Order: sequence, then structure tokens, then C-alpha cells
Amino acid sequence: MKAKELVVIPRTEYAFLMRLKKERIREVTLTAKQKKAIQESEKELRSGRYLTLDELERNVARPHSKARS
Repeated sequence: MKAKELVVIPRTEYAFLMRLKKERIREVTLTAKQKKAIQESEKELRSGRYLTLDELERNVARPHSKARS
């Protein structure tokens, strides 16, 4: 938020928004396995090993060369 921005709303509406925020944004505790997966994913992103959504869609739409058994 910019320093000079001020929004004035009724207290009841503010309280409602705070309850809504609390209900919708819940914190989760990650397992060690999940943390490791995130760290590995971040490392792959930094090294440029990822597909864009367009690339993924093209790969999925392309016919497979091998038949599944």
C-alpha cells in the first residue's frame, strides 16, 4: 500500500473483511518432503528447466508416437 493511500470503510464491513480473510487464507504446515519438493522446483526454475503453459499445451495436444500397452 502506498504511504498516502487511505480507504475509509465502516467498522462492520472491516470486521467482515477480516473474518473473510482469516477463513479463506489458512496457513498450512509443510512436511519435510513438501519443503524439499518446493526447494527442488525453485532450483529448476532458477536454472531455466521449466515449460511455459503454451509449451505444455502443445506437448499435450501433439499425438503420441508410441502406442500405450
